[in-house]
Amino acid sequence: VGWDGIAHNTTDGDALWATKGGGGGFGVITSLTYATSSIDQVIELTASWPYTALKDIISIWQALMSNATSAFTSELLLGSADTFEMKGLLNTPALEAALLEHLSPLLARATASNV
Repeated sequence: VGWDGIAHNTTDGDALWATKGGGGGFGVITSLTYATSSIDQVIELTASWPYTALKDIISIWQALMSNATSAFTSELLLGSADTFEMKGLLNTPALEAALLEHLSPLLARATASNV
């Protein structure tokens, strides 16, 4: 950790690794600062499937998210209804067509979707 008390990715990899649970120890974080950037427009995507498709959809979703653009974030939401859903946000509208193509194996099986 630097003289300023801040752990930096480039110089303090071991300290950051330890605070993430590395080495079986623990770390105490007393302050946390995030670097943010502004976003002009966000596209929201929602899709749903019946619970009978849960196992297949989770497998497909995990595979697709492992190499999706970092401009897209998503989560699967499991509720008490008959269906579960994926909600996602895309922060780069120019990538919408490419993202929808990438997600086509998921969206083709959805009972409902909305972009």
